[in-house]
Amino acid sequence: MDQKYKSSGTSVNSGKLPAIVHIWDYYIISGLTVLDYGCGKYDNTREYLESKGAKYFGYDPFNRTKEENNLAMKEHNYDRAILSNVLNVIAEKKVRLQVLYDIKKHLAIDGTLYIKIYEGNGSGVMKVNEKKNSCQLNLKTHEYLPEVASVFGFRNVRTQWINGIHVIVAENGAY
Repeated sequence: MDQKYKSSGTSVNSGKLPAIVHIWDYYIISGLTVLDYGCGKYDNTREYLESKGAKYFGYDPFNRTKEENNLAMKEHNYDRAILSNVLNVIAEKKVRLQVLYDIKKHLAIDGTLYIKIYEGNGSGVMKVNEKKNSCQLNLKTHEYLPEVASVFGFRNVRTQWINGIHVIVAENGAY
């Protein structure tokens, strides 16, 4: 994937859990396989999900080793996947779609992808940080729905509040 801004410097949750993992605070996920696509360089999500009994795999082309990434991409039947604050730091629509297709390919039939978007200032005007080689699209969560639906099918995509977290839910089912 050819990305102008690599966004490796946007991995910031070293001392706290990313908001998206709280969707599972009150649910049993023991035994489920979870792909954390764009997991960043910190292991707090892994530790949390494994403490709940999930089998965790993290993938991040900028922050994880080749071995870790290869292991994560060997699995092709994930029960769940999370994409936390990733789409909003990818400037190119083509790359965002490639990410979504890659996740769909690795989800089990009836597997579910949960997408958390950091909306920034919500202006829709991209902000670039040359020093960190990163960008922030500043789009609202609902503005990503057409892209996600183009991959997962319009009937299989919705926004939802789960345990106080606003996410896009995409189910890998029939169109």
